[in-house]
Amino acid sequence: MKKIKILYLDTPLDPPGGGQISLFYILKNINKEKFVIKVFVPYECEFVRWLKNENIDVEIVQPKNLLSKIKKFSPDIIHCNSPTTKYTAYAVFFSQILKIPFIWHNRTLDTAGWKEKLIAKLATKIVVISDAVKEKFKGFEDKIVKIYNAVDTEVFKPIDVSYLKKELKISEDKKIVGSISRLDWWKGYDLFLEVAKKITEINNNVLFLIAGDGSEKEKIINFIEKYNLSSKIIFLGFQKNIVEIINLCDIIVNLSTQPEPFGRTIIEAMSCGKVVIATNLGGPKEIIENGIDGFLVEPKVDEICEVVLQILSDDELYKKISFAAMNKVKEKFSLSKQIDQIEKLYIEIINENTN
Repeated sequence: MKKIKILYLDTPLDPPGGGQISLFYILKNINKEKFVIKVFVPYECEFVRWLKNENIDVEIVQPKNLLSKIKKFSPDIIHCNSPTTKYTAYAVFFSQILKIPFIWHNRTLDTAGWKEKLIAKLATKIVVISDAVKEKFKGFEDKIVKIYNAVDTEVFKPIDVSYLKKELKISEDKKIVGSISRLDWWKGYDLFLEVAKKITEINNNVLFLIAGDGSEKEKIINFIEKYNLSSKIIFLGFQKNIVEIINLCDIIVNLSTQPEPFGRTIIEAMSCGKVVIATNLGGPKEIIENGIDGFLVEPKVDEICEVVLQILSDDELYKKISFAAMNKVKEKFSLSKQIDQIEKLYIEIINENTN
């Protein structure tokens, strides 16, 4: 059987965000016996280095050269991982000219008005990562395929990180509540800091940890200094060793004050057997069943504090939630399931295109 050629397009964040991590998993794990893959991005970035390290065929292609480069590769399908950008617009127009099926993998809740609707109209299929993202594509239901983001359970699993506690001079008896994300305003770090301040005033055995970088960094550092919380809140900045950081924590919180398109850190933490507390906005509502495999809360300091303290004081509850969380990921968010769905979508499109 002739191999199917897939061209992937992205406009990566730098450092790479959740969208790039999800695409990276697909590129690494897609069946190379069935598919020939190539990636175009418009600029040099960390994501390109990731791909080159895995010997994945990637090329820097600016929008003005996109048409000629697509023609040269002559893909059977174009799979676009970029949101509503100029790159996406060029690509979907060229796919029309060249009569190549176009999959738009949409991972954001941000809307871009008529531009987004036009791309959606021209796309062959629209892959959404949650019902929250699906909501903005009303009128295009016949094109929508929901495929959840996935986690590699062979990587994200419980591991011993006692060495990391020693490196960070954290005593073994301390409980750690962590948040790992890009430090954007809507990620709820105001909430996180207030929760940390309140809990550490009444419980000296709890530490809080932040790993990430972004626009809120200075504000976070200033808060920690203002309230003399440097011994209570560990600020690590951007970290590559996410598996180790998750395993260092007892609880992972995702306190976004705006709806999440999905919530990659949530499934990564659940896969490591950590109890996750997330605000009940957007994607997390599809991931977590409240009180069964994690906790959904209102974005309110008192409610979050109450749940954190409840979890840390009840070992049986912790074990029950931890076990259920790992099982949920294996059943619903496994990498093998996602890859199977993606590959089936490719075959379906090819079959429709040849009939």
